[in-house]
Amino acid sequence: MGYWYLQKKFNLQPFTKQTAYTIILGLFAYFFCNYLFQNIHGFAGMFVRSIAFIIIYATGTLLLKLSSDVAHVWNTLLKKIGIKKEE
Repeated sequence: MGYWYLQKKFNLQPFTKQTAYTIILGLFAYFFCNYLFQNIHGFAGMFVRSIAFIIIYATGTLLLKLSSDVAHVWNTLLKKIGIKKEE
């Protein structure tokens, strides 16, 4: 319902190709982590799957340049910790 409202009232397209790529990346990371760590149970399994998911998802988002906002925050963080020089 909200999609059609934005489209008709404001002529806005809320979804892009990056939206689809982000969803695909998230699904890939989920199933990959679930399959890779299926034999680890309990708190340790939850912790390992979560860390692996974050690493895969964050790396994919940055490398595929899926969000300019995330790239900006990442560059600012690198500048603050001294890894990247000011431009």
